[in-house]
Amino acid sequence: TANATELDFIDAGFYGGVTQGGAPGYTSGGEVRQGAVRRVKGRPLVAMLKDLGRTHVDFWSLDVEGHEIEVLQAVDWDALTFTAILVEDNSINTRQLDFILTSQGYPKQQQLSLDSLYVRRDVSFPWRPWLHSKHKVWTAGMDQWLTSFVLERKAEILDILGSTCPPK
Repeated sequence: TANATELDFIDAGFYGGVTQGGAPGYTSGGEVRQGAVRRVKGRPLVAMLKDLGRTHVDFWSLDVEGHEIEVLQAVDWDALTFTAILVEDNSINTRQLDFILTSQGYPKQQQLSLDSLYVRRDVSFPWRPWLHSKHKVWTAGMDQWLTSFVLERKAEILDILGSTCPPK
């Protein structure tokens, strides 16, 4: 959210999610969401990262069940930077998604089956820009790059996740 707010969240396990907004007509997995409705606090990404003393994220995987456009529109692009952003896009307007991220300096590098990968324009990228996923060599290279990217930053990622995710 752009501002701290309370949201209605349907607690329905895999099919759970925020009830307000999102992609028109979207339901998680095509299923009708059924479950207890709970009020949850939503906070701007910049505020959550500020609590951690961070203004940069190496790899952001954004998958919020049809609310990706809303989240991206609420990002304070002047205060935060990212190296790579992976966005689930199977239920949203990909033209709008491409426009938002490209205009912020993150051109699309790869279209995957359910996601799009955007990498900051000034980052040295080891392969050519976006090619259709039928190009197997490119897809295999992308998988290698993502795997090595995450593995090289594993300790930092686990440190961040450990400080932001409550123990179960």
